[in-house]
Amino acid sequence: MILESFVDRKGKQVCGDGYMEAGKLRFICFGDGHFYDQDDGYMAPYAETFPSTRSYEELKALRQQIERILNTAGLHNGVFNFDAWLTASGKVFVNEIGPRSGGNYIPLVIQLNTGVDLVAHSVEQCLDLNAKLELPQEDLEWAWPFHSSVRYASYMIHSRNSGRLQSIELDERIAANIIRHHPYVPIGSWVEPFHHAGHAIGNYILKFDSEAEMQDKMADINQLVNVRLVSDPMK
Repeated sequence: MILESFVDRKGKQVCGDGYMEAGKLRFICFGDGHFYDQDDGYMAPYAETFPSTRSYEELKALRQQIERILNTAGLHNGVFNFDAWLTASGKVFVNEIGPRSGGNYIPLVIQLNTGVDLVAHSVEQCLDLNAKLELPQEDLEWAWPFHSSVRYASYMIHSRNSGRLQSIELDERIAANIIRHHPYVPIGSWVEPFHHAGHAIGNYILKFDSEAEMQDKMADINQLVNVRLVSDPMK
């Protein structure tokens, strides 16, 4: 965290999952991580949208950097999750890579968007180290194509205050976009401010008819999902 505070980052953080096979980056899906301002203590992403809004050149440079890092680290086969920044000067800064699928239902959102099931393949690889990742079509370049104009995103239900969960109210503009709800805590539970992922109340998987609709509604998502709390001095 001390080092990260000196990075001159520009724009949204890039996130996603990928798959290495025989030392080559066989598959990667880039998305945007949505955060509150970095200075207010809310460091966990509250949403992920796919695909990333970064430029072709930026993502191509990031792809090359990720492949170099994974080969140097010895991860020649398997799934991985990553987070990265692009700086104001155009440099790539990879701040995290893990040899696992991402949290916040990122693998599910990637599967819905691309048809590539990284979770199923991870299980297959545990049973057979020589298992090959099956793709709906061969990735001839580096940016995996989405199979339609429909877009899927992940949103972590949360509060910026502490209290006892009374209800979650949805604006009609977003209610129809929710296709899956993963509740983490029941109504009546005590919740903490969303300073890290462990303070999430639940998750929504959202479906949009277009990129424009997703970007428009996700810009207002924290106003469209209203978490109501009641104070409880006897917590």
